[in-house]
Amino acid sequence: MDKIIFKKISGETLSRDEQNALEQWLVADSKNRKTYFQLKMAYQSKDKDDFIQIKKELWKELSHSMRTQGQKSYRKVVLKWAASILLVGAIGSMIYYYPMRQGNQTTQESIINLTERSTIRGQKRTITLPDGTKVKLNSGSKLISPDLFESERRVKIEGEAFFEVTKSTIPFIVEAGGIEVRVLGTSFNVNTYITNKISVAVATGKVNVSANTMDLAIQKDLLPGQQVTYEYGEPVLEVSNYDVQAVLGWKDNILVFKESKFNDVIKDLNNWYGVTFIIDDEIDFDETFNATYINPVLPEVMESLAHLYSFKYEINDKQVNIRK
Repeated sequence: MDKIIFKKISGETLSRDEQNALEQWLVADSKNRKTYFQLKMAYQSKDKDDFIQIKKELWKELSHSMRTQGQKSYRKVVLKWAASILLVGAIGSMIYYYPMRQGNQTTQESIINLTERSTIRGQKRTITLPDGTKVKLNSGSKLISPDLFESERRVKIEGEAFFEVTKSTIPFIVEAGGIEVRVLGTSFNVNTYITNKISVAVATGKVNVSANTMDLAIQKDLLPGQQVTYEYGEPVLEVSNYDVQAVLGWKDNILVFKESKFNDVIKDLNNWYGVTFIIDDEIDFDETFNATYINPVLPEVMESLAHLYSFKYEINDKQVNIRK
């Protein structure tokens, strides 16, 4: 089956028997079709960890079915999941989704394309998804989403984004690193900027956040004003209240620093304005920085920093030189 799948997704022509075998496999279980979607997103983001995680989940499902259904159903279970596991090594540039038809209707093929949209440092953009959901991407971020939503609305985010989800009975699911955010209609922020650390902050409605770690499934329901933080591999989701302006201000072009270390300030400015910094090592940066800017321009922020840390600076296009 893996050879047939690879031929299909790489654009080669299948024989009639191969085409029939592929259609039967896809029709057999919605999990097969879901696997296509998840692996495609992992491929586009070039995230090998996603492939490994999906493979683990498939084997877990196989083992569970063997224990609960007994030896008699072993052969059926193996056949059902073997192709999914083999698929991990055979990902191409298209997902083929085969919905089941009822009655005398025939199975038909519809193609679901995944689109990747991103922002460079210093850029923000708003994207409208097929269901009307609006996603605001922060600088240096990436969104992967299908051109059409079917049985679920599933997207993947890297970086930071604010979601305003159109209400529907169809779940809206955001994959972000090691977690899933599941809603029906609400607004929330997802931040994956920090390596191996993810945060989700709720603005309106109710949000469910879940993670699978160390063979333990954990989840939390969040309400407006609450934020959850997850560190990859840790068996806990930490819930706390958050400062709305500090966490969500970026989407309204508000830049907030609260007890921020100088290195963290520089990282934020690098991302916000798309500039690089050349810094004199002799400057003392022990003080923390507190400030709030509305529609800030770089010289305004640099003036504040120069006053606090007693340095001189020079802005040359996309480079900022800081000296004592």
